[in-house]
Amino acid sequence: MFFYTLIKYIITLCGVGAIVGFMFALIPSCVFDIKGWRKIFKFEKNGAFYEYYLKITLWKDLIPQFSKMFHFGYKKDKIPVKDLTHYETFVVETIRAEITHILLIIFSPLYYTAIPFGWATFAVVASVIANTPCIAIQRYNRIRIMKIISRLEKKFQKSSEEMEEN
Repeated sequence: MFFYTLIKYIITLCGVGAIVGFMFALIPSCVFDIKGWRKIFKFEKNGAFYEYYLKITLWKDLIPQFSKMFHFGYKKDKIPVKDLTHYETFVVETIRAEITHILLIIFSPLYYTAIPFGWATFAVVASVIANTPCIAIQRYNRIRIMKIISRLEKKFQKSSEEMEEN
């Protein structure tokens, strides 16, 4: 009985996450283009925090990407190397994903209204454990992509200045 209940609630947690993810995927990207979310915090040290303390490069690709199961939305697998628009879109998509995962954690205490206390506690803890690494991945990727955008903008600016001189 215990394992049946455990599996039932794990499936429920995954289902809630998938439904919320699907709903957020339907919201237009422009809603998530929030400049404040692009802020890099001091402790992140331009991504070094994630690499040095969390060893994110060792495990980030092992986390399943549920966005792939929706078969629509932004395809980040093939970003054109010098296309600034695609990088900007990727940044916005990391914001969308981060907000989704944060909200899944924030609203997880609602499980206390629907299921027994012990199982609700399990659901809240599981939500934090499952979503926190995803938030870290989104922040880390956003920092990396913003560095690429900055380099491309400088490169484009330099080449346009050279063209004006000629």
